[in-house]
Amino acid sequence: SSSSGNCLNTPRKMAEQYGAPYLGALPLDPNMTRACELGQSFVDAFPLSPAAVAFNSAVAAIVAATESHTHVASRGGD
Repeated sequence: SSSSGNCLNTPRKMAEQYGAPYLGALPLDPNMTRACELGQSFVDAFPLSPAAVAFNSAVAAIVAATESHTHVASRGGD
């Protein structure tokens, strides 16, 4: 039997395999599902939830990478 520590199909390992940044994990939170079903913003309704904090962290990393990429691309014609 293999231990979960040896699993090669974890999100972190997959990110490494494809050269993508690993943005973290979202803790399971039933309030996230409930907010989505009601058409509410989960991060606005439950801003202190560990899942909302993790989600905002991932979004911030994506925005920072996008802004950095956009800035570099816009300087390409200098």
